[in-house]
Amino acid sequence: MYRWMLTSDAMRKIIVVFLIICIQNGFTSPHQSYTNDTFHQSARPKQQQLFHTTSTENFELDYNSNDKEVINNALNRGPYFDTSASKNVTALVGKTAYLNCRIRNLGNRTVTWIRHRDLHLLTVDKTTYTSDQRFVSVHNPQMGDWSLQVRYPQRRDSGVYECQVSTTPPVAYSMILSVVEPVTTIHGSPDLYIDTGSTVNLTCIVRHLPEPPATIQWTHNNEEINYDSPRGGVSVITEKGEITTSYLLIQRAKISDSGKYTCTPSHANPQTVNVHVLNGY
Repeated sequence: MYRWMLTSDAMRKIIVVFLIICIQNGFTSPHQSYTNDTFHQSARPKQQQLFHTTSTENFELDYNSNDKEVINNALNRGPYFDTSASKNVTALVGKTAYLNCRIRNLGNRTVTWIRHRDLHLLTVDKTTYTSDQRFVSVHNPQMGDWSLQVRYPQRRDSGVYECQVSTTPPVAYSMILSVVEPVTTIHGSPDLYIDTGSTVNLTCIVRHLPEPPATIQWTHNNEEINYDSPRGGVSVITEKGEITTSYLLIQRAKISDSGKYTCTPSHANPQTVNVHVLNGY
């Protein structure tokens, strides 16, 4: 019994040594799954390191290739529009309007302006093709601007206009023109009757301006009113907004305060009222 146990220990040691030799030399039994796993685990760090190095090299190669492609595309890019400015343009009736089209990388292409509502060709480069000579193409080569100038615009000129470049296919940039007609009114016009000694309150209202008027000028008999004159008691209050209101206040009205008063907002039509200061009874 004792001899068998020795023989068993010896055999166990021999088997262990054999397995170690097989593992070191890469020979494993297909039935020894544990040994296979152990072998692959020991070999895995080198594989991972090799894969990582190869992956990094490929990434650097792809990056350099993409970088060159981006540069080439930028250099070979065709015409394109600078869209930093607003596409909406508001103009006053009778005041020249400009629709500005800024183009980059134009090269030798042609620029045309087209009215969208009827697809009417207005200009080609600097030549006006429409019989309506109010439309003119203005070119600024330093800025790359091709502006459509609309002289004496009317409300019917409102709509979409298209700046088009003769690529294949053509590229276009649309702009919206809104032509508005401001309305100026004075309460009580055309004639206002005031008793001597009372306060004259002339109220001028301005509507339909794209933005509040920068200034509103009041005149009396075509002369600008001096609010610091020795007469005194004359002041103006202006409230700006979507609707702008200006109040001209004249205290202790006199006969000499009679006459024509005109309210003239910037970028809007003037309005006049005739003031009659009467002797009270």
